[in-house]
Amino acid sequence: MSKTQPQLFEEFTFSKGIGLRNRIVMAPMTTWSGNEDGTVSDEEVAYYHRRAKGVGLVITGCTHVLPNGIGFAGRVRILRR
Repeated sequence: MSKTQPQLFEEFTFSKGIGLRNRIVMAPMTTWSGNEDGTVSDEEVAYYHRRAKGVGLVITGCTHVLPNGIGFAGRVRILRR
């Protein structure tokens, strides 16, 4: 444990009850590894699986929610049907 940041590796619970195993957060990053049809690829699942082992919270990269809202090619999309 770090003497300068002792709380970094301690558990944390938000006021609504959701808990984290530590206070380390992985910032969102664009991977460009989604499938062409906008679905999640095996490559993307493996990417997050490898990185989620030691952190308390993973914030995934961007997604688009409207057909004309594509910010990056190769990203997962979540469209309302």
